[in-house]
Amino acid sequence: MKYFGKFVVVFVLFTFIGVGVFALEIKGTEPKVTGPGQYAAIVGALNSQIKESWNDALDDLNEEVEKIDPKPEKLIKGFADASVFASHGATQRGYGEPDLFTFTIGSTVGVKIGSSLSGLGDYFDSIADELEDEGDLSLGLNIQAISGQFNLNTSRWLLDGLDLGFRFGMFKLDDNLIDGFGFNTLSLGVVGNYQLLKELTIVPFLLKWRGLSLGTGLIYQNTKLNYSMDIDVDRQAIGQVSVSGVTVNGGYINIDPKLVFDMTTNTVTIPLEATTAVHLLSFLNIALGVGVDIAFGGNDMNLKLSSDVTLEEVAPGTGIKQSTPGTLSVSGGGDVAPTFFNPKLMTGIGFKIGPVILDIPVTLYFGDGTGLNAGITLGVSL
Repeated sequence: MKYFGKFVVVFVLFTFIGVGVFALEIKGTEPKVTGPGQYAAIVGALNSQIKESWNDALDDLNEEVEKIDPKPEKLIKGFADASVFASHGATQRGYGEPDLFTFTIGSTVGVKIGSSLSGLGDYFDSIADELEDEGDLSLGLNIQAISGQFNLNTSRWLLDGLDLGFRFGMFKLDDNLIDGFGFNTLSLGVVGNYQLLKELTIVPFLLKWRGLSLGTGLIYQNTKLNYSMDIDVDRQAIGQVSVSGVTVNGGYINIDPKLVFDMTTNTVTIPLEATTAVHLLSFLNIALGVGVDIAFGGNDMNLKLSSDVTLEEVAPGTGIKQSTPGTLSVSGGGDVAPTFFNPKLMTGIGFKIGPVILDIPVTLYFGDGTGLNAGITLGVSL
């Protein structure tokens, strides 16, 4: 999971270094000091000097974030699409109709990219160039680390060839495991699969056709992701202040800002799928399918700023001290829906020995929602 966290961090950093159409603006109020009555004039002059230094500090901060797009809509939509792609965990495609039930557990990763799949490698190599030109990035990532699916054959009591089941998944990564990064997912859904054409043994023990299956469902996925990114700024010198022959050292304004990236993604996916497979040598399974994911919901992203603003080494030996801390704030983000219509090509290779299934499913998405998902599944089919 540490690699997943680093992967998302790279996405965030790359995106927020881009040249935005509108610059993100940091606002704030300066810290202030108070002191003994005999230093009232010094306190007044010092607060004026602090305000000037504070304005310089704000200018430095805004230079650091001036290339950040406050509403990177492509990125927001990219993570919404990736949520849809990752909702297909512990899939059971291509294994035909069970006699009783099939139960699987697994993990899957969904990735949204902004170019054709054939150019995937070149696309990641040219991320920085695209950001310099566009200021936003059609990219997203989501993971369902632990998910399960239970399907029950209803032929005996409902409809011949019909399997009904439910899908579930949950995972939580605390930000104390990866500094500044937290990730939490929940997935729930109902699924159905109808065996339109039955299995056919072509060569005993060597080649079997799994028939043709039609599948659909309703899958809800919630993802909460947060990441804190340090903004590199130096502490701001205040300088000396002199009043009526009394001179004091103004000290420094110390700022430790972090740009906080928060996302809450809620998507509902309706898959429409047609799948088939061949079973070779009594254990090797190769699946192929086509379909579309119809998606609803959205990704709500917020940009916030977290910072301690304090004064250091102010007028030592005078009793003058900070009375009011400074504040910083920023506003950014947005709410964008996923791509509604997501055509896909499904494949995968797996092994079935007796009731045991080990499968590696892969799905390629086309159109506006270009991307992919990949995972690994383990289960039993009885």
